[in-house]
Amino acid sequence: MIRKMAFRAFSENSFKEKDVVSKAEYLAVLNPTSFVRTLSVKSEDKKNQPLGSVNDVGKGMGFESEVIKFDLLIDGTGLVDENRSDVKTEIDKFLEIVYSNPEMGYKAPYVGIEYAGILMLCKLTSLEIVYQLFHQDGTPLRAKLSCSFKTVSRPKPSQKKKPPKAKQECRPICECTCASEVTDQASKLGKDTIHEIK
Repeated sequence: MIRKMAFRAFSENSFKEKDVVSKAEYLAVLNPTSFVRTLSVKSEDKKNQPLGSVNDVGKGMGFESEVIKFDLLIDGTGLVDENRSDVKTEIDKFLEIVYSNPEMGYKAPYVGIEYAGILMLCKLTSLEIVYQLFHQDGTPLRAKLSCSFKTVSRPKPSQKKKPPKAKQECRPICECTCASEVTDQASKLGKDTIHEIK
C-alpha cells in the first residue's frame, strides 16, 4: 500500500513528541502529482543581489531555508475514498494541522511532513484553496490546495560555558632564606674558602 503524505503539528521547532499539538495526523486524500524543492544560497551583498544568488567571486554565504511546494487534491465525491468526510471538513482538519490550531491560540504551528521517505520540518508560508467542483446546492465536491512551506532548523543544543580558571598566584621557582641566614652562610663560606686557598 502506498504511504500517503502525512502532516503533524508541533508547538515548538524542536519537533519532539512532547511538543506534538495533536496526537492525530492528517493523511492526504491523494498524494501530490508533483513535489518541488527550491534550494537557495545566501548572497554576500543582499542589497545589490537577488536573494539566493552568488556574489561576484562565487563565495557562498550560507543557505536560505528550503522552499517546498506541492498541490493537494481533496475529493468529496466518494469516488476516491468513500470513507472520507466532505470537502469542507477535510479542509478544516488540514488547516488545524498546518495553519491555525485552537490548542496554540490559533497560531501557526510547526509542521512535520513525511513523504517519499523524506521527513521535512517546516512552517506554512502560503496556502491557496481552489474549489473546482460543486454539488447542486453549492456544496464543494472537490478542491485543490496549493501549499508552500519553508523548512525550519532545530535549535542547536546550548553549550555550557566553562567556568573561568582560577587565577594562580605567581611564586618564585625556589624559595629564598631570610637575609640574616644568607649573610651567615656567606661569611662562613668566605672563611672556608680563604682557609683552603692558603
